[in-house]
Amino acid sequence: MNPSLFETRHGSDTALPLHRHGQPYAALVLAGEYLEFGPDGPVRCGPGSLVMHPPFHAHGNHFGRRGARVLNLALPLVSAAPAFSARQVPDLAVAREALGCGPAAPDAL
Repeated sequence: MNPSLFETRHGSDTALPLHRHGQPYAALVLAGEYLEFGPDGPVRCGPGSLVMHPPFHAHGNHFGRRGARVLNLALPLVSAAPAFSARQVPDLAVAREALGCGPAAPDAL
């Protein structure tokens, strides 16, 4: 198992207060929903949402009545860290492309 790739499960109507991560990472919503809040404003995330976070990006999460299952991927610290973004992806192939994994990356998504 790749230690930089892990799934989190969040209960219904729960929240994570404003926090930061020391390295860039991506979150792919597998099921459920949540509202991400921070300096970029509120972003509603549901199945297929791919959220990219630069290092130390302040954000919090409020999970909806169905909770959420989220696949988290820690990204390498490089000079070209991603800017905050959120977009819908139709499947894992598109998520891999957005993350720069390519189709043949063995230990990525």
